[in-house]
This record gives sequence, structure tokens and C-alpha cells, in this order.
Amino acid sequence: MHEDHRREGIGRHLAETVESMARSRGCGVIEVTSGIQRTGADALYASLGYVERRRRFCKRLDRVDPT
Repeated sequence: MHEDHRREGIGRHLAETVESMARSRGCGVIEVTSGIQRTGADALYASLGYVERRRRFCKRLDRVDPT
């Protein structure tokens, strides 16, 4: 979310809406990802009851021109 609109409750509203929609469709788990530098997002997820469960490994690849 753009920094000018953080801490306005938008993220919380979006998360709660998605959780409600997921529950109504029988979903039992929601997984979110967040960059390590996103401490504000991590705090939001924790306040909503999300817990950190696993680590992920990623590797950026150089883009190859398909032509």
C-alpha cells in the first residue's frame, strides 16, 4: 500500500473482507507473504491473528528476451 495511505485501516478492512469471503467458501487457511523490510505489514498480520510459520527461499533470475 502506498505510504500516504498506511495506518488508515484499509489493510485491516481488506484482510477481514477476504477472510470472511474465504470462510464462506469453506477455506480453512489463509497464507500471506511479506518482505522482511515490511515491519508495518508484519505487525498488521500479527494483530489480525496471523502467525509466522515457515521460511521461504527465493531467487531472482535475469530476464531472458524470448525472441
